[in-house]
Amino acid sequence: GALGKNDISPVDAAAAAAAGQAVPPTASATLDELRAWPLGGGVDGPVWRMVAHQGRLVVAGAFTIAAGPLGGGEVECGGLVQWDPVAQAWGTVGNGRYGGLMPGSFVSSLAVAGSSLLVIGGRFSHAGGVLVNNVAIFKGNLSLGGGSGGTADWSSLGGGVAGGYVTAVVTTGTDSSAVVFVGGTFQSVYDPPLTGTGLGTSHSHSYVASWDGSSWAALDDVDCLDGCATRKLDGTCSTNCGLDGAVSALSVIGTYDATLYALGDFTLAGGRTVSNLARYSDGRWAPLLPSGATLRGQSSKLSMLGPA
Repeated sequence: GALGKNDISPVDAAAAAAAGQAVPPTASATLDELRAWPLGGGVDGPVWRMVAHQGRLVVAGAFTIAAGPLGGGEVECGGLVQWDPVAQAWGTVGNGRYGGLMPGSFVSSLAVAGSSLLVIGGRFSHAGGVLVNNVAIFKGNLSLGGGSGGTADWSSLGGGVAGGYVTAVVTTGTDSSAVVFVGGTFQSVYDPPLTGTGLGTSHSHSYVASWDGSSWAALDDVDCLDGCATRKLDGTCSTNCGLDGAVSALSVIGTYDATLYALGDFTLAGGRTVSNLARYSDGRWAPLLPSGATLRGQSSKLSMLGPA
């Protein structure tokens, strides 16, 4: 039946309970009800990722409007919104019109690090007025109407990535100790600017890279680098010791000695032949499929394997 003014949907009740919030006694449901309960009036474009953060549901995709129940309470956005399960309402992630991401932006990936950091990736130049270039960290409080406001809510990962966009982000560690792995179609990454404005030095880290809070690192294979026959003028190896094609999904297991799993459109990983799926651990890439096996078709999702 329809929600009464004091009712809350079963999906939202579960989210609220998980966040330690009070749940009205009317919030009960069968499994069938859980499968069909709407979130307001939905959004006006495709949804690609969702994640729970600070007791809210953060939704990402390629949309510009999130509509409230019965078509009311519209929120303008740039592909990123939050759903409040208690208030039964949409809100921006970050204050200001569109939540800091302009129309035409899209957000294709989300990851949470601890209780305070939300990492987003996609195609966008700025977040909350900060130049971020396709990947950013939101460190605001979602309960404050989207955040504390302005540039205080957002930070860049160096100068971001260029030559493409981000399709996958995953994290290991928590809050200030978090390491962010970024995958996509990009060809390079930027260091933090030395002057506080503009972009820092560009590095050719294609398709996948990691950010440790202060600098980018290429995910190159140490054996490939050790056996490098020829080098460029800057000393880097002429051979591609990373991935030779775009990444569509990432997953990570572990914290300090993490293993990263990558899915995408690539046939070489660290100089080793693979079939669109590989793992990176202890500085080395390795295939996941048996020799001669292939992964047919296309996929953009990679589920967590084993414990988080």
